[in-house]
Amino acid sequence: MAWFGRYIHIARPLEWLLTCPLMMLEVVVVAGPLVQSKRRVEIVGITVSILIIGFFATVAQRTETRGCLFACGAIGFCALATKMDQVVYEHTGTETRLFTTKTDKDGNSPALKKVLIKVLATWVVFPIWWFLSPDGFSIVEDHDVHQGVFLLLNIISKSVFCYCIFALDGVP
Repeated sequence: MAWFGRYIHIARPLEWLLTCPLMMLEVVVVAGPLVQSKRRVEIVGITVSILIIGFFATVAQRTETRGCLFACGAIGFCALATKMDQVVYEHTGTETRLFTTKTDKDGNSPALKKVLIKVLATWVVFPIWWFLSPDGFSIVEDHDVHQGVFLLLNIISKSVFCYCIFALDGVP
C-alpha cells in the first residue's frame, strides 16, 4: 500500500503491535513472583514504543527523520534489554544478570536467561534489516526480497520464542 508517499505493508506493524508486547508480557509472567509487577507495564510499554517509533520511521519522508527515529528506536531497544536484565536479576533472587556469565547458586544458567538471550539475538536482526531495506535507507531496494526477509525473520524469531517457552516446562 502506498501511504505517506512510501510503500507500506501495514499488516506487519499491526501484527507486531499485537504479538510482541504479548510475548514480552508472557516472559515477565513466566518469570514468577520475585519479579516486580511493574516490570509488566515497563516491558510492554517499551516494546510498544519501539514498534510505534519504527512505524513512524518507516513512513517518514526525510532521511534525516528516519535516521533520528531509528536512533530513538535503538535507544528503546537498549532500554528493553535493560528491563530484561532486571527481570532476570529479580527472577533469580539477585543471583545473576542477563549480560553476565555468572550462574545461579546451583551453578546453572537460568532457563529464563536463555530465553531472553535468544529473544534479543533474534529481535536485534529486525532493525538491522529495516536499516538495509526500502523501509529504512534502501541499501536493498527489492520490495519482494524485503517482504520475504521480514517474513522469515518473523517466523524464525517467534518459533524460537515458542520453543524456548515450551522448553521452560521441560518439553525437549
